[in-house]
Amino acid sequence: MKININKQFKIIKYIIIIILIIIEIENKSKINCLTGCETLSSELCLAAYPMCMSLILTSCCPGQVSLCLEIDTVIGYISNKKLEIQNCLRNLQTGVFYELWGDINEIPGYEIIPIPNITCKELNCESKGFDCIYESVADCEEPESLCCQPEPVCTNFLKSINSKIIFGRTRCDLPCVDGYVCRMVNDVKTCLPTSCDIVQCDVGTECLPLIGVGIVSCFKVIENLTTTTVLINNNSNNNNNGSGEIIVERTNQTVSCELSNNSCPSGFECSTYNPLNSALCIPYGSFNFFNEIFECGNCPTGWICRKFGWSGVCIEFERNLQSINNTPICFGGTCLSNQFCNTTSQQCEFESCEDDTCHNEMKCFQYHPSSPRVCSYWEITPTIKFPSSLPPFFEHFIEFEGK
Repeated sequence: MKININKQFKIIKYIIIIILIIIEIENKSKINCLTGCETLSSELCLAAYPMCMSLILTSCCPGQVSLCLEIDTVIGYISNKKLEIQNCLRNLQTGVFYELWGDINEIPGYEIIPIPNITCKELNCESKGFDCIYESVADCEEPESLCCQPEPVCTNFLKSINSKIIFGRTRCDLPCVDGYVCRMVNDVKTCLPTSCDIVQCDVGTECLPLIGVGIVSCFKVIENLTTTTVLINNNSNNNNNGSGEIIVERTNQTVSCELSNNSCPSGFECSTYNPLNSALCIPYGSFNFFNEIFECGNCPTGWICRKFGWSGVCIEFERNLQSINNTPICFGGTCLSNQFCNTTSQQCEFESCEDDTCHNEMKCFQYHPSSPRVCSYWEITPTIKFPSSLPPFFEHFIEFEGK
């Protein structure tokens, strides 16, 4: 009976030895396969030392990656590291870039590429009928690595006239190259040009700034006639006899309205502010999308100017208080320099809107006598809303409403 027990222990011992041998052979077969150390995890890489060794590389985004390579490859790379980045390493599966500070052998599953430095000018997308924009190659914000700068790509983005383009206000912080700025376009971070000096437009188009967006783009040129004649067909309600003839004269890129026969039909006026930049009869008081850009010089003296797209508003407000010695106390308070103390309402008030308060064609409105007057062109007035937190109108202030 004792002999049988000893035999059983020997059999178990041999079985354990055989299992250990099989495990060792399996590990070595993994290490010596076609892709070698590259297929091993960090734990197996440590177990495979001294055949394999981990190499830590820096990627675009915060954090590092550990690659398992043959020990000779790792030692050779570390021994010959330079003071500057030499090349970039790209994972063919994930597309993630890593920095290489020295020479290294080819790594299965990875691609060694030069530091990207191609520009939109070199890509020459225009010759292929496309525009060039810079796109991010990293998922994180503000990648600082030279291997992770936005790369130029050819696209038909700026030429898609019929597509709906949405410029968002989400934080956009791609490290764009000089002359480009980051903008959210359809929820995609994109580097777009800021100067026409770096944009080459197709024939029949010209480079113009997108007001309020801070970028430039190519727009179709509307040809202007040197001299043209516009005939006005008067209807039965018009008192003019015959047709009124408008002669358009262009001098130094300016157009003037000169009526050779009476004037435009009733309810119309001659205007050069239109898409054709020509003298045309348009309905009186029409809103001109192509009017001149708003100038702060149109605001009353001392008022604050705020541009609003192509238009703007003027606000009656003075930041500095007058000296208490020069300004009487107004029922426990001190008025602004452009206010007066109303002894009836017992508060500091602004003057009310008058017909000549604002520049021609600008509208003056005022919420409350204690609120400053505001001048604006009528086309942007509907976009101005009073905060819901303001108190309601008082009956004795109703005269100010709508002025």
